[in-house]
Parts: sequence; C-alpha cells; structure tokens
Amino acid sequence: MKRKNKTQKKSIPLLKFFVVCGSIAFISFVVVDKSMEVLRNSPKFIIRGIYIDPSLQFIKSYQLTSLIGKSIFAVNLIALERKLTSQYPELSDLKIVRKFPDKILILAQKRVAVAQTLINGSLITLDQEGVVLSQMNDINQNLPLIVGIRFNSRIAVGWMMRGADVNAALDIIKSFRENTQLFSFKITNIDVQNLSKIYLTVSENLKIIIDRYNIPHKIRLLGLILSQQNLDWTSIKYIDLRFKEPIVGKK
Repeated sequence: MKRKNKTQKKSIPLLKFFVVCGSIAFISFVVVDKSMEVLRNSPKFIIRGIYIDPSLQFIKSYQLTSLIGKSIFAVNLIALERKLTSQYPELSDLKIVRKFPDKILILAQKRVAVAQTLINGSLITLDQEGVVLSQMNDINQNLPLIVGIRFNSRIAVGWMMRGADVNAALDIIKSFRENTQLFSFKITNIDVQNLSKIYLTVSENLKIIIDRYNIPHKIRLLGLILSQQNLDWTSIKYIDLRFKEPIVGKK
C-alpha cells in the first residue's frame, strides 16, 4: 500500500504539469488567433497597391486588381505564385512578398528566348533551360533553329524539354553567346541528329562540326580560331573541332 501511495504522489505533480502546459498553450492560441483577427480587420493592413517589377510589364496589372481592398494577411501567396507561373511561362524565380503595411510585391526574372525547334509540326521557342515559351508558326530569324531533336512526348507551353540532344544544343548556344570573341558571329542552325557529329551553321554558311563532349572548351577554341587577325574566315568551308587539333577546310 505504501508503494501505491508513493506512485500516486509522483503522478499528481506530473498531471498538474500537463494541465498547466495545456492551459498555457490554449490561452496562447486564443490570444494569437484574436490578435490575427484584429490585424486582418485593421484598415492599416488593407492592400492599397500592387508593385510589379518594371522588367515584367507583360504581366497584365488588371488581373491583380482584385487584391486591392483585401487584407494583406488574406492573400494566399503560394496559390498566387502558382497561378502566375502557369499563366506566364516566361517568368523565372518568381517571388511574391508582402510589403507591410499595405502593398504586395511581385518580383521575378523574364526568361529569354534563345532558340527555336520544330517538334511534331509545331515551331517551339525555348529559353536557355529548355522551357517552352511559345508554340508558333513564324520562324524568328534572330534565333538559332535546332533540328534533329527526337521528342515524341506531348509539348505544352511552360514545360521543360529534356534530352541529350536538347542539352547539347543549348550548351552550344550558351557557350557561343558568352564568348566575346564570337560576338560578330551568329548561329543560324544546329543539327543534333547525330551527337557525335553535330553541325553548326554560323553566319554566312560557315560550317562547324562538333560533338557533345566538352562543348565550352571547343567553343572557346572556335573563338580563338575565328579571332585570328590574319584569318579570312570567309574562305573557310568548315572547321572540325572533334579532334585534338582542329581541322580547317578551305573552300
């Protein structure tokens, strides 16, 4: 009987501890809930303005005017981000934040079109990450045209195209655009049907042959070749960069 009494005496303080903690938690919840209700109903936190990054002028501001007059705490930022990402596939790194007391900020970067490709009869415009920005019928003469991509899946705006052939083409474009020695040249066509023998058409029908391996190094080598002062590149028929020593074929 004595042992039982000792056990009961130990359990009573423990029970009191849980009751006190539970009471504190409940009171804290009520206080926080009431405080949030006061803030949600406060005129001070009513949204009066939507700020859109100046580089994102393609976003139609009237689509966001429904937020004006709402409590800043009532806006579901995650849902709004999903909606804008779906509606504007050209958005990258989208962030929507509350600017207390009464503004919503929309910050992002605009995806830049770097290439086009023909898939299943549709002309697809891609950014550097392979995100489909649009499906159209008109060829943009300022963008390289990638041919030879094998892609049997359905394409939709906002989706990202993946594959060794897509990646190789985009790596070539990125390395080419970043090379200051190649600023006066332009890729017009990339044929990635055979990744061991990729054909580039540069500027006025200059043919470049490359493979999928170590693309940045080979494009740097191309820049060195074409920047030689005593070189008349218009007399060159092709440059083969697949080997340790580049092969320059004359017309």
